[in-house]
Amino acid sequence: MKIAFDCSASQPVKGMKYNGGGEYTLSVLSELLKSVDFQIDEIILLKNKQKGENDQLQKFILEYALSFFCYSTLDELSEYCSRFEGDLIFFPVCYPAYAVLHIKNGIRVVGGIHDMSSYYSASLGNQPGRYYRKNVLEPIRCIVHFLVKPYRMKKSLKQHKKLFHLNDHTEIYSVSYYTKSDLQSFFPTEQVAKVFYSPHKIVSKINEDKEENIFSGFGITSHKYILLSNLSRWHKNNIRVIRVLTQLFFNGMLPKDYRVVLVGCIDEQKKYIRRQIKNAESHFVMLGFIPSQALEILYKNAYIYIYASLLEGFGSPPVEAMRYGTVSVCSTSTSIPEICGDAVIYFNPLEMSSIQRAILRAFDPEYYKMIKGKISRRYQELTDKQSEDLNSLIEFLKGI
Repeated sequence: MKIAFDCSASQPVKGMKYNGGGEYTLSVLSELLKSVDFQIDEIILLKNKQKGENDQLQKFILEYALSFFCYSTLDELSEYCSRFEGDLIFFPVCYPAYAVLHIKNGIRVVGGIHDMSSYYSASLGNQPGRYYRKNVLEPIRCIVHFLVKPYRMKKSLKQHKKLFHLNDHTEIYSVSYYTKSDLQSFFPTEQVAKVFYSPHKIVSKINEDKEENIFSGFGITSHKYILLSNLSRWHKNNIRVIRVLTQLFFNGMLPKDYRVVLVGCIDEQKKYIRRQIKNAESHFVMLGFIPSQALEILYKNAYIYIYASLLEGFGSPPVEAMRYGTVSVCSTSTSIPEICGDAVIYFNPLEMSSIQRAILRAFDPEYYKMIKGKISRRYQELTDKQSEDLNSLIEFLKGI
C-alpha cells in the first residue's frame, strides 16, 4: 500500500510553530509509522516549501528514512496528485483551498475536516481590525469587509462542498460530532464517513528541573497565575477575557499576587493589549511563541486556564490542561462542551459579564474543588476514546 501523506499543517508559518492541526497531523503520522503491519517505505510526505521545518517531522523523516515531495503552489500539489501512482492520498487537515486539486479517479482520497472556520470567520467580519489594527484606514477596511462578506461566505461553502468530490473515491471524516453536524447541516446530501476524535498530541516528558527557571524567567509563581494561549488568533477571543481580568484586578476582586500569562502575543497586538491593561499592567505577562515544553509547564502549574474560543472543531487546549488536573474556564461555543463535558467552568463567550462570573466561580474554593474533582474522570474518558479513535482511523486509512 502506497500513501501520499500531506504533512503541511505541521509546518510552521508566520512564526507560529505549533497549532492544533499541526499537532494532530504529527500524532496521526506517528501512529501510522508505528503500525507493525505497514511498510514504512510506502509513505510519501507532502511538504509545502512556503512553510518552515518542523523539528518532530524532521525526526520522523530521519528515523524512518521517509521520502517526500515538496511543492510551492497548489498547482504543483495538484499536478503531483493527478499523476500519483499509489493507493491513498491522505489530507489529515483538508483545507478548503484544496477544493482546486485535481486527483485522478481510482485512487482513494481521505480528508479530515476539523471545522468550518473559514465560513464563520467570513460571517463574523473584520474582527482582527476591531481588536488591534485601529488606524485611520480602519473605516475603509470595515466597509470593504462588509461588501465582500457575502462573497467570502459563499466561496467557503462552495469550497467545502467540493472537498467531498476531489475524485470518485473521496471519503471525508470529522474530528467531533459537532463538526459532523455542522457539515450535515450545510451539506445534507453529502456523506461524512466517520467521526474520529482528535488524538493526544506528542508531548515530551517535562523536565522538572526547568520549572523553577521558567517561573523566575517569566516572573510568576507556581499556581498563582491565570493562563491564556493562542493570543495571535483573534477567534480565540482572548481580548474580551483580558478586559474582564483587568477590571477584576482594578476592583480588587482577584488576589493581588496573581499574574495573567498571555502566550502567543504578536508584536502588532502588544501595544493594543497594553492600552487595555493600563489599569492593571503589573498583573500581566506577555509572551510570544514559546517552546512546547515551556507551554506544558505553564499548563501544569496554572491556577486556571481560560479558553474563550469562538470557533472550534475539537478544542485540544483544555484537554491539555486536564492532563495535569488544571481547572479550565471555557467558552460554551461550538465543540467545547462536547469535549470537556462537566469538568470545566463555562461562560457565554460573547458576554463579558458571563466571563466575569465564571472567573469569580473559579476563585470560590468550594466550587473550584468540585470542578477539580471531575477532571480525572473526564480526562480518562476522553483519552480512552482518543486512543480508540486513533486506532480506528489507522484501520480506516488501511481500508479495513
